[in-house]
This record gives sequence, structure tokens and C-alpha cells, in this order.
Amino acid sequence: MNRRGKIILSLLIFFFILHLAGVCFLGKKTLPPGDYFGYNNYALNILKDADWLRSANFTGSDREPIYPFFLAIIYFLFGKENFMAVYIVQALINMFIIFLIYRLALKIFDKKVALIALCWAGLYIFYVRFAACILRETMIYLFFIGFFNLFYSWLTNNRDNKKNTFFASLVFFLLVHADMRYLYLFPCIFVLFVFYHRIRRGLKNFFIFVLIVITLSIPWGIRNYRTYGSFVLISTFYFPPGATLMESKFRYLINLHPSIKSQDASYPTDEERQIIKQGLNPKNRSQSEIDAIKKDVFPVSTFWGRRLFWLKELWQPMRLVGTYHPFPSCKFFPSYSFTYNLTSMICYGFILPFAFIGTIILLSKRKKYVLFLLLPIFCHTLAHVAVASVIRYRIPIDSFLIILGAYGIRASSEFLITIKKRRA
Repeated sequence: MNRRGKIILSLLIFFFILHLAGVCFLGKKTLPPGDYFGYNNYALNILKDADWLRSANFTGSDREPIYPFFLAIIYFLFGKENFMAVYIVQALINMFIIFLIYRLALKIFDKKVALIALCWAGLYIFYVRFAACILRETMIYLFFIGFFNLFYSWLTNNRDNKKNTFFASLVFFLLVHADMRYLYLFPCIFVLFVFYHRIRRGLKNFFIFVLIVITLSIPWGIRNYRTYGSFVLISTFYFPPGATLMESKFRYLINLHPSIKSQDASYPTDEERQIIKQGLNPKNRSQSEIDAIKKDVFPVSTFWGRRLFWLKELWQPMRLVGTYHPFPSCKFFPSYSFTYNLTSMICYGFILPFAFIGTIILLSKRKKYVLFLLLPIFCHTLAHVAVASVIRYRIPIDSFLIILGAYGIRASSEFLITIKKRRA
């Protein structure tokens, strides 16, 4: 191992220790209801017996299978519901994520940019935060950046490499079976194939890619057909068996109703608002929600208003005031804590202007790889703004922002050095 390799290894070991300390400090010892409980219960059913292959009559069965499989392996090795073991393994996975960010930056740019990207990713608080949760996020970050590493090698190779072809398809298969929303990447992948390989070769490689992904998906598809009695696309979370588009969760995409009439919605009625302003709290709402109601904070009710709200929610570095999430969430979310806002601004907010600078410079230079970096960011944003979004849905593309930001930092520093030399 050369000197540079030793430096990279030393940094990765340092960041692992840092992330390990972070997950031990932040890790939760109990499972609140929601996503956490579903994944955990799915994993427990996998370990219980083989009934989960034939029946979906358990909580969490509507979720994609990869993350429950991962939890089941950890539970098998270290004990059922050993959450700290999960956090530690996810901290280790973070090191692969950081290294893959470094590798992609090195493939696209140079050693300086790659080193900046590695250091920034190593200190990125969101990777630590979600490694300390029973959530699929860490797995998604790994598959997302892993796929684009292999995909870039495939695109830039003059000859089609069978290893890149298979492993890129395999990692994408794992990604969509961890979270089927990433099927939205198919149009992005198609455009990049055609852009890099021209129409004929691009179409051929895209067809091969899709064919491998479908082939890998057949066993799980057979399991779903036997379990539900009809075709199910990966999981029932978005598409229940036999559901049409209007009957699925994607109906939110084309919802045009100006407001929600559901009794389950947590929005306060006009009558309740008036009662709260009189000093009462009939539904025992939190103090932060009471304060927001008194300030007449209303949920966004128009179709395009919701789109703009989700765009802001996806990309904002801080939330200083509580707000209602519009349909389909229908929930009140308080402001972030001072610590959260501060760390978010340092890790994410600070990299944004440099990512913007890097993007402008690359666009002016008309570099071919600009489309590779920007198209996934655009498609990811569009897909989540169309339906609904929260900050954790943005973080997979933060790896691209870190790489662009690292390039922007290097370009800005070189510009300042040049000006200083001219003045000297």
C-alpha cells in the first residue's frame, strides 16, 4: 500500500471510530410505532419460521424485503432485537458509503477533489444520525452510491465490461428491493446510456440492464404471486394486489383536491382554532402546535402550493418554525432543535453554495460528466416533490452534492490563491 492508500485507510478508520461513537450516543433502545416497528417485526417473522414466504399476515409485510433480511441476519448473529448491533454494523456500512463517494469523485475529478469529498462525507452528520436508527436509509445510501459507481464505470468504458454490467444491475436490483421508489431512476438511466453510448449501443445496454434486473426479480415475484394470488410489484406498500393506479398510494401524485375532508387528518378545524385562541386545548395538542395555531399557520391547500412546499421541505437546511405538512401527511411537525439546525447548516447548508459554484463552473466548461451528476439530482427531486418528501428522502443525493461541493471548494480555493499571487 502506497502513502496515499495509507492516508485514506487511516481516515476511514478515524471516521469509523467517530461514527461508532455517534451511533452509540444517538442509538435508540426502543422502537416507536411506524417504519421502525414494521421492519423489526418483518425480521422477527423471517427468523420465526417459513410462513412469511406463504402468508403476509403480519405487521410490516407490506414493506420491501431487503432491509428486513438485513435485520434478520444481524438478529441471527447477535440476538433478536439487538439494536445496538444493528447500529454498529450500519456505522461500518457508512465507511463503505464514504469510500464509494471518494471513489466516484476520483473517477470523475482528481485526487484533491476526492480527498475533500471523503473528509466531508466522513463528517456528514446525517450518515451518523440514520445509522443510529432501525431504518433502511443507510442501506439505501450504500446501494445508491454503489450503483452509480458501477454505472459510471460502465458508461465510461469503451467496451462493455461483463462484470460492470452484472454488478451494476445487481446493485440496482437491491436498491429497488430496499425501496421501490427508486424505480424512478429508469428514465434517468436510459438517458445516460443514450448520452454516453449513443442511440444504438445505449438502447442495447439499457435493454440488457433491464433484462438482468427483471431476471433477478423473478424469484421474489413468484413468492409475491403465491402469497397474494396476483402480480405484485416488489411490495404492497404502494400497490396493493390487483390495485389500479387510482387505488394505489401513487394516487397522491394526481390529487387535485384543494383540501382534505378525512376525519383522520390532524388539521384543526376553524372551530377548534377559535377555541384554542380563547386559551383552551380540547384535543391536547402540543405547545408548539398550539403556538403555530395561534399564529394562524395553515396547511398548504392548492396542488401547486403543495409541490412548492415539498420542494422546500426536501432541500431546506433548517426548520426554524413549526409547520403543517400538507396532504398526504396531514401532520404537524415542530421546528428542529437548535443542535439539529446547527449541525445541518454546518454539514449540509455549507456545502450547498460550493455545490452550486461547482455546477456553474462545470456547465460553463461543458463537461460530459455534468449530466451524470445533475440528472439523478433532478430526477430524485422531481419524484419526491410530485408526491411528498421529508429531509431523509433527500440524503441519497447528498453524495452527489458532496462531490460537486468538493469540486467547488477546490475551484474556489484555486481562484483565491491565483488572485493572491497576482496581488503579491
